[in-house]
Amino acid sequence: MKNKLTVCCGTTCYLAVGNRIDRLEQLIKQEFGDKVEVVPSGCLGQCSVVNKECDFAPPFVKFNGEIISNATNDNIIKELKKRL
Repeated sequence: MKNKLTVCCGTTCYLAVGNRIDRLEQLIKQEFGDKVEVVPSGCLGQCSVVNKECDFAPPFVKFNGEIISNATNDNIIKELKKRL
């Protein structure tokens, strides 16, 4: 089964990083081959989640259903390495 990385392309996340999704796809392919599928998505609704115990900040991605915040390309690669 292929792992799914859903990239939020809602306004806030898009302005933060969404315009670099092509670069992210290249990095994911380089690092993980065909193990991870990158899928753009409408807003994941995480900006409205208020959780004072966590440092949630856009941009957001969802990896196999789990939210990753502050999702820069470097952070995403690092998190995927932990999970794969």
